[in-house]
Amino acid sequence: MNPWLQQLRFLFARIGRYAPLMLTALMVFLCPACDRPAALSDAVRRGDWGQVKSLVTRHPDWVSHPDEHGDTALSSAIYDRNRELAVWLLDYGADVNPRTKMGHPPLFAAMATGQTEMVQLLLAARSDVNARDQEGMTPLHYAAFHGSRDLAETLLAHHADINASDTNGLTPLHWAALMGDTNMAALLLSHPANLLTRDHRADINAQNLKGETPLRLALARNHRDLAQLLRDHGGHE
Repeated sequence: MNPWLQQLRFLFARIGRYAPLMLTALMVFLCPACDRPAALSDAVRRGDWGQVKSLVTRHPDWVSHPDEHGDTALSSAIYDRNRELAVWLLDYGADVNPRTKMGHPPLFAAMATGQTEMVQLLLAARSDVNARDQEGMTPLHYAAFHGSRDLAETLLAHHADINASDTNGLTPLHWAALMGDTNMAALLLSHPANLLTRDHRADINAQNLKGETPLRLALARNHRDLAQLLRDHGGHE
């Protein structure tokens, strides 16, 4: 066989072995964004968790890179209820307290989807239990608003501020009163705000910016059973 043909066949054989690598290099050259954090956001958006792992493995500093909305791979994994991936991302050093443009850290994603185990996982990773969104609401506010007793108990066990007020001056107890949630109100009234001194439970007569107490809000919405509970605990209008 012609020596030149032998060299050519050998060259093609060698190229064939490295074709995938060369294709990747060509894609990066032709599309610079394909191997940058935007690629991670795209993979997250598609739900391509295999690609997410591949990109983060190659670029650990991308693990907390946000997309245009401020969502990270961790928060997206939480919304997707993918606990395995969330644990994997945390092991790779994912930030547990980044904020979206709405001011929501990943903990809020776990709250919004009612994932008690995920909330526990994030709190164990030192997520801020008293993080606030743009409205000044904390995770405990959201638990009271949605009537999520299990989540509220988890947050309180991790020292959530039971008397935190949002931008309207509403505490979690105010929200329980607004929603007519007697069970949530009972939990907040029975749980000590200070676990060391065992005193200072939820401020039953806290006033919002309009000067309204939880009892006044309950009466305004005709939540009679809740209003009676508040009265029994010393509530007044």
